[in-house]
Amino acid sequence: MAGTLIVSLDFELFWGMLDVCPLEKYQDHVLGGRKAIPELLALFRKYGIHATWATVGYLFAKSAQEAASFFPEESQRPTYDDPALNSYAEFSKIGETEADAPCFFAPSLVDMVAKTPGQEIGS
Repeated sequence: MAGTLIVSLDFELFWGMLDVCPLEKYQDHVLGGRKAIPELLALFRKYGIHATWATVGYLFAKSAQEAASFFPEESQRPTYDDPALNSYAEFSKIGETEADAPCFFAPSLVDMVAKTPGQEIGS
């Protein structure tokens, strides 16, 4: 009987650490993850490995403005007992595009994953 390999990856960049530590302490890890993704995709393509990438929705956005266009009206947004969990508040603190906020936006990487055979993007 042949074995089966199942790969599911969380693709969050800094959004997954927002409530855990300041960006300055984790930025190198996030940027390292950005570099690792094309290498992983090359290996997955070479060996025919299929994977699901559970992707934070903000990563699809080309800019903070585009991301904000999908926000619910302020009166409809959730409230948070812990302000560190409120990702909406972060948009005034980060850059505008993937080029100046690579820890928060990744449309080029999302596109790369989507175009690689055997890869599926989930949210």
